[in-house]
Amino acid sequence: MSHSLRILSSVLALLFLLVACTPAAPGTTSAGASAESANQGSQSAAVADAATERPTLTAGVIWLDSPLDPVEGGYVSTQSALSETLFRLSGTTLSPEPWLATEATHVAPFIWRIGIREGVKFHNGNVMDAQAVKASLERAIRLSPAAADTLSVDTITVEDEQTITIKTTVEQPTLPGLLILPALAITDAAAADAAGEGNFIAAGALTGPYIPIEYTPKE
Repeated sequence: MSHSLRILSSVLALLFLLVACTPAAPGTTSAGASAESANQGSQSAAVADAATERPTLTAGVIWLDSPLDPVEGGYVSTQSALSETLFRLSGTTLSPEPWLATEATHVAPFIWRIGIREGVKFHNGNVMDAQAVKASLERAIRLSPAAADTLSVDTITVEDEQTITIKTTVEQPTLPGLLILPALAITDAAAADAAGEGNFIAAGALTGPYIPIEYTPKE
């Protein structure tokens, strides 16, 4: 069976079509259904507004067999350019480089200070600032045992609108490299939680160049 994903490109000149087949993941449900609450409905409207006057891309790809929530689906949303992490691997040196972050400073053996990029918004229009990044990382740690074990976070503190401090329970000299994990892609945690299970797309909770509008498995 093939999976189709209708997403909107933020690059006006880019239109392409990929077609592939893969078995459907058990228990996968459509995330394009109408929201059941007024709050979910407003989130869906916000995502639709963000998509106004942008070209539409319909793609069938082999890896879209997992939820688009990075915490659940891992690499799926980052590979599809739907989500972004604080750091990514450099294409030339394979060393961590800032993506949604601007810098990382190892201020003490157990403490890192992370600068957050300005001017970034989630697909629903909400601003991605230090508080949003803190909430996103805490959500990933809460929902993903692997993320919690990898980071060994003690506390995350907001220093100002564009800066967080991460204190770990063990020394993490390579923390920026750990923050490239797809499960740690930055999401609008409040919107994602409010959307409820199976309705992640309606939250507009990601930051990538493509905006997911509808995900229809088994089609």
